[in-house]
Amino acid sequence: MARRILIAALAAAIVGAFALAAAQIPEDKQVLKLETKMGTVTFEHAKHAGFEGVECQTCHHTFKGEGLPQACGECHGKKDDAPKLQKAVHARCWGCHQEKADAGAKHGPLKGAKNCKKCHVKG
Repeated sequence: MARRILIAALAAAIVGAFALAAAQIPEDKQVLKLETKMGTVTFEHAKHAGFEGVECQTCHHTFKGEGLPQACGECHGKKDDAPKLQKAVHARCWGCHQEKADAGAKHGPLKGAKNCKKCHVKG
């Protein structure tokens, strides 16, 4: 009985963490469509927010935790000391997915393969 209550409480906490993280994402940033030469890349904040070890600062590495984080393009591609946007996005996104795949996690379109068309969709 106590074990069932503990499992139910843990499940509720996990669901609550995802809901809280998703609620903090502004409506117009829930789904981002990034137009590139290779095709459109769709990023869904809610699918990433709340995962174990994934916080706003995981991607928005300069975010201090107050207000809204800056978009990647605010620095990358505009400031000389920051990597270009494409390089930064590929390193951050693909690097994280590859790290998770190497650890045995099942996730997202990048699961273990660096195939451009998995993220970049034409049409």
